[in-house]
Amino acid sequence: MDSLEKAVGTVFLNDERELRSGWRVAVFVACLVALILILRGMVAMAAVFLPGLRTITEEPAAVQSPAHTMLEFFLDSGVNLLAAIIATYICARKLEHRSFGSVGFKPHSGWLYLFAIGTLLGAGTLGLAIAAETVVGSATFRPQGNSTVQLLSTLVPLFAVFLIPAAVEELIFRGFAFQALVHNAGPVVAIGIMSVSFGLAHLGNPNPTLISTANTVLAGIWLSVAYLVTRSLWFSTALHYSWNLAMVYLFGLPVSGISTFDRFGVLAGQDRPPVWVSGGDYGPEGGIAVTVVLILSTFLVWKSGWFRTSDEMARAIKHGTPEPEYISILNSETGDHSS
Repeated sequence: MDSLEKAVGTVFLNDERELRSGWRVAVFVACLVALILILRGMVAMAAVFLPGLRTITEEPAAVQSPAHTMLEFFLDSGVNLLAAIIATYICARKLEHRSFGSVGFKPHSGWLYLFAIGTLLGAGTLGLAIAAETVVGSATFRPQGNSTVQLLSTLVPLFAVFLIPAAVEELIFRGFAFQALVHNAGPVVAIGIMSVSFGLAHLGNPNPTLISTANTVLAGIWLSVAYLVTRSLWFSTALHYSWNLAMVYLFGLPVSGISTFDRFGVLAGQDRPPVWVSGGDYGPEGGIAVTVVLILSTFLVWKSGWFRTSDEMARAIKHGTPEPEYISILNSETGDHSS
């Protein structure tokens, strides 16, 4: 009996007496899916009694106004965000005995700076790709024709439209599950698994291609490195949302194949051949200009020395035992603090 208990323990528990990282990831995914289903069910039930909510959830997309489209988007992404927060809180507390904030959204020292610089770097990286496309003639632009009042009135809603899904995806792909793999399997394995998953998750978007999928995997690596260097999801979320916001608000281009909001931009973008540079109907993320800038920006975040883990976050991520030394591959500061 003792040998059987030991064998079962070996299958499920690691040397820290925690569930093995694979099981922790499985529990997180199960919690996330269950919570999304429960919360969406609650919204559907509420819509039965609230005509306004029923209009948002049931009106056909073909007759929706821009305002209605945004409301539906907010509702859907808000449900996903709440599910991701609750799943992260449960798993961080119960499986690793640490706080929700330690996963990366703690208001730590320097978080606002990281969010601000991440916003600039994300938009700037996208802008560099657009500049390359324009130089080679694979993208052209003209004024969208929106007035200053229209542009100002849509900026805040668009900011929220892209910030909320970015936070959701960072919690799912760079949050608890990713960090569980980093802690026990190392950053290379974690980056590989979660970045490929990030790429595959976007195959359901309109007009995906081999290049767009490869670029989404590269984006996953970029954002994973951003988290590992700072241990802050504020930074990776800022890179993520600002890339998408700039694509729509500044250049009027599709984001990962989705063109729902490009009419609100300052400019109206039009792709031109060759499609392997411009990305075609998928948007710039389907072209090799984005491939190049993502690689450059990843090395900038990793090797520039401009970003580091705060002492506060280095302490917060601990499970009560030191992080493995190999995490210093991507963040020497973490290795120093965790020793």
